[in-house]
Amino acid sequence: MPDSFEIFINEHRADLACFRIILMTFLVRILAANPATAQERLQDLKSTVLGAVGRIEVDPQQEGSERMKQMIAMRTEKFLLELEEVIAGAQNIWGQTGRN
Repeated sequence: MPDSFEIFINEHRADLACFRIILMTFLVRILAANPATAQERLQDLKSTVLGAVGRIEVDPQQEGSERMKQMIAMRTEKFLLELEEVIAGAQNIWGQTGRN
């Protein structure tokens, strides 16, 4: 039987997975609204998001804040790479179906 902390962690992991799927689907649908500009809009999104992550201020008084900023940057880049892969796959489908 899992303890309350394990249940707490698993519930939050499930929530994060759910939110990630919803966000990815939402972004793909927005970018797919105009397939001709999807790559340009994706690059603009990446630039804006990574710029915002880069501007996160590190509090030298708070232990681990630099590591947290690095983790945020790493996870953001991973998410954006996954989004690029999904968009590239969708563009292949759009090309096969003749959708522009």
